[in-house]
Amino acid sequence: YLVNPNQRILEIGCGAGTLIAHLQPYHGVGIDFSTEMIMRARQHHPEIEYHQIDVHDLSSIEDQFDVIIFSDTVNDLWDVQRALEQTKRLCTPHTRLILNFYNHVWQLPLTLAQSLNLAAPMLNQNWLTPEDIDNMLCLAGFESIRSSHEILWPLPLGGFANRYFVKLWPFCNFALSNFVIARPA
Repeated sequence: YLVNPNQRILEIGCGAGTLIAHLQPYHGVGIDFSTEMIMRARQHHPEIEYHQIDVHDLSSIEDQFDVIIFSDTVNDLWDVQRALEQTKRLCTPHTRLILNFYNHVWQLPLTLAQSLNLAAPMLNQNWLTPEDIDNMLCLAGFESIRSSHEILWPLPLGGFANRYFVKLWPFCNFALSNFVIARPA
């Protein structure tokens, strides 16, 4: 519901390309540093343009986009500030950045679940707070226009909690995922 179809969309950290393809862009570009993921994305979603590059150097991307998405990506980056700065020249005045990232409160439970093989392993995470992201966005020339907490109960039967309780204090502090929407300042 945050992205309309038929827009120019860039997804940073696109993986196998499922999200960007689902958004039905007019012009879609996905980037990822994994050669294997880019091969899979090209195979499953040939209508999207994919590049195997590092987000810390986007000089080979020449387009401008309506929406730039960092979906579960900022926690994996080595230099979040540099990645955000790299996206600035790819923006129009109306571009929206959409970032979602894990809540640092879930670090211990996710680590425990991974050690018990109940969750997929992840790279070492940055575990940033929404305030950290707001500050980095500001330094990169963006302003945060909306933030929210999503997914309070990531298991079956979580629908009610994920729809209503996650919006209320104190439950919002325990949401699994944070969303931040920003625009060029």
